[in-house]
Amino acid sequence: MKKIPVSVSTLAVCAAIALPLLAAEKLGAKVGLWETTTTINTGAATPAMPTIPPEMLANLPPDMRARLEQAVNMASGKPVTSRSCVTEKDIAEGSAFRQQQQQQRDTKCTFTLVSSTPKHQESTFQCTAATGASDGKLVVDVVDEGHVKGVMQIKTQLLPIESKFESKWLGADCGTTK
Repeated sequence: MKKIPVSVSTLAVCAAIALPLLAAEKLGAKVGLWETTTTINTGAATPAMPTIPPEMLANLPPDMRARLEQAVNMASGKPVTSRSCVTEKDIAEGSAFRQQQQQQRDTKCTFTLVSSTPKHQESTFQCTAATGASDGKLVVDVVDEGHVKGVMQIKTQLLPIESKFESKWLGADCGTTK
């Protein structure tokens, strides 16, 4: 058997061709403004939420009232709809379609892409916030490039949280939405 000499440059060319093929494929969802409907399950019996008097709600600034109503709905297990901007970076790092609580300013999260194909993406994450640390898993499935659904499992110090979501693409321009 005859040996074929392999040069360093030949190995470098082969590696340059092969490495991109071994890398994870990009999730096949559009970038831009997305509307997401999320239902949260804490896995525990949720106590009855106190009723907020209408006159108290009427006196709150609109943005504070909206956040309070959203928090009450989330805690009660009712679906909550929000908008977010999905970027190429979000898709590449596996953080696209993360839930609102992971997007808040006082929460810092690090995402690690586990696997990605055009139709399915999985990532893990670790978060720190004033309320404590959490970690979990985010799974996104592409129905088509303008419609995704998924599950986010979060382990907090107090209790596990699972949220299921469906998102639809609204347009390429995010405007002021982050």
